Amino acid sequence: MRKPKAAKLNAKILQQLIHEDLNLKSTPELKFHPSRKWRIDLAIESLKIAIEFEGGIYSGGRHTRPTGFLGDIEKYNNLTLYGWKLLRYTHTNHSYNHILQDLEIFIENNLK
Repeated sequence: MRKPKAAKLNAKILQQLIHEDLNLKSTPELKFHPSRKWRIDLAIESLKIAIEFEGGIYSGGRHTRPTGFLGDIEKYNNLTLYGWKLLRYTHTNHSYNHILQDLEIFIENNLK
């Protein structure tokens, strides 16, 4: 599959690219917490990598308003407390290739 250009990031497309390029299984919308309804946008369970897509950066979306921002902090801290490593991306400043490169670097540095 040819890698898409820097269009709006889509978890399903990234899931397929991670499988094809890195031979890893990933799961969209994975519930990681035993009692909260939090979900990871895209999770690589075998490596406990959480990928989050941040939206509304320039439009004043939920992630940039105080209540949403504070909720994200709580969720991201809980990801860490449960042993996950978090990679965060915006839809406007990152491409699929950039994310795949980051994952390759992570794997190279953490599987030695």
